[in-house]
Amino acid sequence: MGHTLANLVTESNSGTSQYDTVAGAALAANTAEAMETMAAGHRLILYATLAFFSALFFAMLVYARNLPVPDSIANIAVVVGIVAASIMALFGVFRVAIGMGYALWVRILLTILLFLPPINIFIILLRFDRAIKALRRAGYRIGFLGASKSA
Repeated sequence: MGHTLANLVTESNSGTSQYDTVAGAALAANTAEAMETMAAGHRLILYATLAFFSALFFAMLVYARNLPVPDSIANIAVVVGIVAASIMALFGVFRVAIGMGYALWVRILLTILLFLPPINIFIILLRFDRAIKALRRAGYRIGFLGASKSA
């Protein structure tokens, strides 16, 4: 019998569900497509983190005058890097939420909350953590540059 997120929430309210998290709901559905979507979102979040720190490292090198780059070019490069990292994080969190079976309004809410600086890091870390747990339970190997299906 297939489980939908609505059924799992109903079962949870009645106290008979073995799934107490949305990650468990995604695993109950156990669709390869949902896990692949979650793995792709996981990779995007990792790439966004690497791009963000690379842009910050470049900025530190330029502004410490260790690299002979004009300030206007350095500013543009840093802004482009940070914007690219932010867009990758947005799509990554959205894809992880799709893979976990969140409703559309929850995915949109999470995406909007990513624009609030104190909240965005917590959303990214919580979604990242839940994605890692769900992917490991589904048999994925989690590495430095993302999740891959174990052989």
